[in-house]
Amino acid sequence: MSVIRSAVRWRPIPVKLKDQFGASDARVVKPAYLCNPVQKNDQPIKDERTHLVCYQIIGPKPANKAVRVVNQFGNQPLKVTSAQLQCVPSLKEVLR
Repeated sequence: MSVIRSAVRWRPIPVKLKDQFGASDARVVKPAYLCNPVQKNDQPIKDERTHLVCYQIIGPKPANKAVRVVNQFGNQPLKVTSAQLQCVPSLKEVLR
């Protein structure tokens, strides 16, 4: 994950968010991270073209839910609080 900043003036964009925890209005305030596809533990990259660009958001309602996730790092109980990022699939072109 790389920290990024906009190369042009950025204006907040209103969005409507909806997921399994509910729906709310938010504003996308600025680009924050570029997540590149990576190879991990000698496994092949499944999709080398698609990246994620994550944007800082403000305004969504906190979910305040307890969840359990199971993944390669184990079985973990987590507390879902407020959304801070909206990540969207993106294509990247290197300019320089």
